Formats: sequence, C-alpha cells, structure tokens
Amino acid sequence: MLSELLRRHADWRCLVFTNDNATVYEISRKLLVPAITHQTDLKERQALLQAFGSGKLPVLATSRVLNEGVDLPAIDTVLLLRPTESKILFLQQIGRGLRKSAATGKDKLVILDFVGNHQSFLHKPQALIGQAMNH
Repeated sequence: MLSELLRRHADWRCLVFTNDNATVYEISRKLLVPAITHQTDLKERQALLQAFGSGKLPVLATSRVLNEGVDLPAIDTVLLLRPTESKILFLQQIGRGLRKSAATGKDKLVILDFVGNHQSFLHKPQALIGQAMNH
C-alpha cells in the first residue's frame, strides 16, 4: 500500500521518519529508497541530502536524524512512521516541511501519519478543554 502510494506520487519530495535503524532499513529495502541514520557516513549523508533537495531523489527515509537543524524547503510530504509522545519531536518532524518554497513552487504540505501521533496531540487538549467547559 505504502509503496504504491509513493509510486503514484513520484513528484512528491517525501521525508519518511522512522523510530529506529532496523525500521528505517526495512522501509528502505521495501520501498527501494535510501536511508539516513546517525551512523550514515557524512559524505554519503551530504550527497543524499543534495540529491533529495534538488529533486533527483523523491523519497528519503530517516531514523534519529533530520528532526532539526536541516533546511530542505522542497519537502512537500512528511510520512510519520515513528510513534512519539513528544510534542516537540512531532512538531520538529512536521516542521521539516512547513517552509514555503518559491524556488520549487511548493505551496502546501501533506502529512501522512500512519502511527496516529496526531491523535495524542489533538485529542488530549480537546478532552481537557471539554472537561474545563463542563465545570
């Protein structure tokens, strides 16, 4: 299902966040996309990021890196396969794609949350607000 989705949208610039190296390598193998981890050689990491940023590489999977401190304005799709209870990490991950890019014509961000992180961050405040309003 996921590989078919990515094939249908080959024009996306999709960054896939996973929770650990075993998962990122499995995703990389199944989707036939490169992976970057904290163990990736610096030269290889730079080459992959350059290819991704220029559009030569439409999908890149990552584990434990690229949450912050990287500027890739062309990202138009963030695929979340990493469950987290951390609001900061969640916002950092989706934040990778929030920057508009006139150079690439990007004007929107697609967030595919396959692990339900959004529920934790949307439903808890709604429950608290609902509780406060009922008292």
